[in-house]
Amino acid sequence: MNEFVSHCGIMLGGVIIAGISQFVLKKAADQEYKGLIDQYLNWRVILGYGLMVASTLCTVFAQRVIPLSMSPIWDACGQIFVLAISYFILREHISKRKFAGLCIMITGILIFLL
Repeated sequence: MNEFVSHCGIMLGGVIIAGISQFVLKKAADQEYKGLIDQYLNWRVILGYGLMVASTLCTVFAQRVIPLSMSPIWDACGQIFVLAISYFILREHISKRKFAGLCIMITGILIFLL
């Protein structure tokens, strides 16, 4: 059981890293660049993709113990985390549709866990 909990922590860390990666890549996409090479070879893009690789490694390592059937829960948690980052850090507005989707995801997670 202790091994399962520690691997859940690793999986959650991977989900958080993926959310941060999406944030970094969004900030990179908002910038203006001189050329095509500058657009893809800058520190934000390289950091964002590096974090995505780290997130994938965390997921692969954690799924050695966590059943694959729990993957939808972690995916939904990632979407919730990205929504929280966009609201608190990017100051994006949460529309009624986004809020309804958030409620549906949380309800689905709770139903899946029961």
